[in-house]
Amino acid sequence: MNEKKLEIVTAVDLPDLLSRVDEFIIPSWPEFMMHDDICNRHWEELYQRFPAYQFALREPNSEKLIAAGNSIPLLWKGEPSELPDDGWDWALAKGCQDHQAGLKPTILCALQIVVKPEFRRQGISSRAINIMKQIGADFGLNCLVAPVRPDEKAKLPRMPIDEYIGLVDSSNLPQDNWLRAHVRIGGEIIRACPRAMYITGSVTEWEKWTGLKFDSTGDHIVPGALVPVRIDIEADRGTYIEPNVWTLHRFK
Repeated sequence: MNEKKLEIVTAVDLPDLLSRVDEFIIPSWPEFMMHDDICNRHWEELYQRFPAYQFALREPNSEKLIAAGNSIPLLWKGEPSELPDDGWDWALAKGCQDHQAGLKPTILCALQIVVKPEFRRQGISSRAINIMKQIGADFGLNCLVAPVRPDEKAKLPRMPIDEYIGLVDSSNLPQDNWLRAHVRIGGEIIRACPRAMYITGSVTEWEKWTGLKFDSTGDHIVPGALVPVRIDIEADRGTYIEPNVWTLHRFK
C-alpha cells in the first residue's frame, strides 16, 4: 500500500469517528490499559473539544479506516526539557482544563497512534506522526511533543526506563520500534517521564484484567505492562505506574 495516498479524515468530517476507530483501537491494547481514570474521564471530551486534532486514515475512495491518531493542544511556557514526570495523563487532563479555562495553547501533544494489525510495518505510523506535526503547525503551535509508549519494553519490564532508552540497533537508532519511528523522522528523545499513566484497581479487578492469579504481595510481571504491577494483598490494591519517553518534534 502507498501510505501517501491514504486519505485523512478528522472528527470534524466524521462526527462518529470515536466509535468507528474504537472498533480497532480497543483490541490493540492490553485490557488493564482501559482502566486509566484520567483517560476514561476525558476521552470523549477530547473529541468534543478538539475534533480537528483527532483523525483517521482511510483507503482512497473507501469508508475503511485503517489507522487513527489523537493529539491535544495545551499551554506550556517552559522548555521541552522541563516537561513533567507525569506524561500522558498530565497532558490529557491539562489540555482539557486549559480549554475550559480559555487558555491559548502553545504546543501539541501526541496521545495515541494505532494502526490496524494487517497494515503495520508499511510506514503508516510515520505518516501519522507527520500528520500531527502538520496539524500543529497549521494551528500555529510551536512544536509537537509526545509521551511515547515504548511498547517493546514489555519484554524487559524490570529494566529501568533510562537504561531502556539507551538501547540502540546496528544503525545506532533506538532499539524500540516506536522510539525509532519518531527518531527516524526527526524526533528528539528528551528524557523519560516515569509517571505517564497511573492505573489502579482491586486485586480481583487485576486478576480479571490480566487472567492471572495474585496470591502474594509484591511486584508482578503482567503481559503488556512496561514495568511490574505492584500488588498489595492486605490493602486489596494493585497499582501500575507506566513510564513513557518524552520526545520532541520541532516545526521548521
